[in-house]
Amino acid sequence: MVALRIAARSQAPASVRGRSLTRAIAFFIFSGLVHVATIGAALGVWSASRSSATPTPGVVFVDLAPATPAAATEARLMDGPASDDPTVAALNRQVAQLSAENTDLSSSLLEERQRTAQLEADYRRELSASETARSRLGDELAAIVADRETLASELTTARERAAALEQELAAREQAERAALDEVKATYKRLVSSLQGEIAARDVALEQANSRVTVAIADRVLFPSGQATLTPAGERVIDKVGTALTGVTDRRVLIEGHTDNMPIGPDLRSRFPTNWELSTARATEVVKRLIEHARLPPDRLQPAGRADTDPVTSNDTEDGRRRNRRIEIILLPPASTPDSRAGS
Repeated sequence: MVALRIAARSQAPASVRGRSLTRAIAFFIFSGLVHVATIGAALGVWSASRSSATPTPGVVFVDLAPATPAAATEARLMDGPASDDPTVAALNRQVAQLSAENTDLSSSLLEERQRTAQLEADYRRELSASETARSRLGDELAAIVADRETLASELTTARERAAALEQELAAREQAERAALDEVKATYKRLVSSLQGEIAARDVALEQANSRVTVAIADRVLFPSGQATLTPAGERVIDKVGTALTGVTDRRVLIEGHTDNMPIGPDLRSRFPTNWELSTARATEVVKRLIEHARLPPDRLQPAGRADTDPVTSNDTEDGRRRNRRIEIILLPPASTPDSRAGS
């Protein structure tokens, strides 16, 4: 207990220690005054006894040793806390205040530790979530990179294909221009060769894009109801064949057409219907083109149309005359032998 008080004293502020020193000095002065007064009194008594010669009892001197500050302080601490000592009361209040502050600080420290632990837990959770998100983003980025590489490869392929298509289109356009030029040249040759027949309206020429049609009246080519070419018909077919010899990549369709009049009784044994008659006449023209114009047989295709494709009405004699005809059609390069472009 004494040690606690001494420790409390040692922790007291400098003002308290100063007051204790002042009290010790005052105590020393007071003790000196008492000694001086005692000695003076003793000397007075001794002088009086000598002057009166009356024996007096002996004087006993008592040495009052001055008390040191440490001793006074220890004595005060040993006597217990003085309730009327303001220094001790102040120290007690300060100790109580420090104890209360220590309790508050301990509570605050505990709260801070709990808060720190919570923050650490939140940080670890956020860090884990961030790592998970980064891993997911990494996977997504890898997928995007792979898709970009795939798209780049597809784009390269598409560009190469587009370039090839452009080259193919340019080549096709060039071929079409060349074919059109060839058709125009063939048409001019036909017009030049058949000027007389065209003027007599026995032959009609038509050009539509890459298709050229030569329509020849049957009266020029065949006798009535017959499928054998007349000498005049052979000359006309030979002129057409000569104009077609310069065409090397086209197919030629030869169509026979009739009016809607039925075959007479005299010819039914050879041509039961107009189908047989129109087919026979188309075949006769093909044979003449092969034998005299030397056109390749694989480029020639005969076809009988009978009265299914008239150019005008069959109600009049003039209309029926125009419907009876042979058409030699120069087909476009992409057409098949039996196709009729534009029909």
